[in-house]
Amino acid sequence: MSCFGEYLRPIWDTYGVLTIDSCYCGEGALDLSLMEAVMEEYLAENASPALRGENYYRLLTKECAIQEYGLITDQGGLPFLKEAALKQKSELPQQALEALAAQKNSMEKDSNEGKDINQMIRDGQNAIEQAREEKKATEEKNATGGKGKPPESAKGETKADNAKGDAGEDVTANPLDDLMELKNRGILAQVIPADEKVSEEKLGLNEPVSKRSLAAGTTGEESLSATEKILFVDYEMTHFQHYGADMQHPGLKYEWEYVINGKKSDRANLSATVEKLLLLRGAENLVSLTKDPAKMAEVESLAMTLVGWTANPAIIEATKAGLIATWSYVESVLDVRSLLAGKKVALVKTPAEWTSQLLCLSAYFPVTVKAKECAKGIGYEEYLCTMSAMQAQKTLGLRSLDLMENALHLQEGYEQVRMDRCVYRMKVKFAYESQPIFYSILSGMRRKFPLSHFQITGTINYLTT
Repeated sequence: MSCFGEYLRPIWDTYGVLTIDSCYCGEGALDLSLMEAVMEEYLAENASPALRGENYYRLLTKECAIQEYGLITDQGGLPFLKEAALKQKSELPQQALEALAAQKNSMEKDSNEGKDINQMIRDGQNAIEQAREEKKATEEKNATGGKGKPPESAKGETKADNAKGDAGEDVTANPLDDLMELKNRGILAQVIPADEKVSEEKLGLNEPVSKRSLAAGTTGEESLSATEKILFVDYEMTHFQHYGADMQHPGLKYEWEYVINGKKSDRANLSATVEKLLLLRGAENLVSLTKDPAKMAEVESLAMTLVGWTANPAIIEATKAGLIATWSYVESVLDVRSLLAGKKVALVKTPAEWTSQLLCLSAYFPVTVKAKECAKGIGYEEYLCTMSAMQAQKTLGLRSLDLMENALHLQEGYEQVRMDRCVYRMKVKFAYESQPIFYSILSGMRRKFPLSHFQITGTINYLTT
């Protein structure tokens, strides 16, 4: 039996990864002498002269020394990432790998564009506010004949007039103003019903693996390939619990969201994930909206109603852009509600797949209203896959190991385990001496036979077993 058979069973059972704690769940930092002692015990049992049976060589262990070793936390958790990818290799078809890679590239582009949506909304709000200020200044000037401030009665009339167009008719409600009502609720309140429970679990580690100075091994692995990274992302889907998928793991309930965001609590990680989803969906909805001539005509008409009287091209264009972004954002909120409910949405929508209407956006603010489902669309897990694929290798590796160490500490007998003392490979030199059983045949001879000496060097590696 090998000491590598004494791997951390909870990690294997929960996450399907093999590693052995060099301290055997005791206190303290990395200590290889204990592993060497355990290996000597196994050798004594397996090769001792006292062993019954056909033990021809009667070996005595003289030395057991670990010459090289690798820790699962080395190189930003690279050995863990490779082991997880290896586990998935036989389970994910090549076609699925290619689809995940293409989806990641598409959404990464959308994410970069999505960073402009909130700025577009702010610019639109500023443009409308500028138009209001210009109108107010003009009306005050007209009310006083260009001399000083208007009387109080004039101020009241001006306030009322602000809600009217050039011909005195009521102006349509401004979606940019309405949007603030939705945003002021907070991220999660926009997309999750109040009666739906959100996990309040928190990471219990004072010094997470990803935040502390780590012990290091003496050997390493080749860098993670693009294919291995996609395989690891697929591993996350099947081994990390997340919103809507409780796998009964100890610790955080939104493990996958933690790997993506690195916040201390489930609530904070879910909130950060929803923010990212809104950016991604916002960018994708911008594409859908700007490709639809009918919707763009609605935007043009409303922008002219709101600020066309200024005859200021900059204000008009900023207002149009703000309306486009606002409409896209509200549609994105509906999308995220559907995604969190386990439904799918189209990556880029057709007019028939679009849900919201520009002139009554506030009707979609109730959290029970969701986007139309698209059977051929993508779901919440696919978005998490893309977000993970966009993360740095070190982030994926060490945050994943945070989860594992946290889960171990919640189980009796594993409270002292530190992932940066967990070994996944080692090179060991074994030295023996023996007096083979054949020498006993010649025991009657006066000649003294020398002891035989053996030396073997071998490598044990979970990545190749």
